[in-house]
Amino acid sequence: MERQAEYSSRGSSYQTPILSGVTLAAVLPDGNGGFMPCPELLTEEELVRYLRIPEVSSAKDYHNVIENLKRMHDLPRIHVCGKPLYPREAIKQWIQERTTDGR
Repeated sequence: MERQAEYSSRGSSYQTPILSGVTLAAVLPDGNGGFMPCPELLTEEELVRYLRIPEVSSAKDYHNVIENLKRMHDLPRIHVCGKPLYPREAIKQWIQERTTDGR
């Protein structure tokens, strides 16, 4: 069965394929109105965008939000060369475990 792709640019020069019935890889905003692929291991900056912290937090320093999530809510991470990286699948599972049903 052949699938036809539609393309959506949404005001950007980057065109995102929209395929019916196909799951596409996660993407992050690139800060220029476009999108870039979301890596499996996120840096703190990528995690901030992935969790949409600028849209939901009034904090001036998003690093503090991440530190709070690590300290108070056991945000999953690994350290590579002394730097924290956040596995996307573990973050998705962490979100799922903390998702409420309106209570």
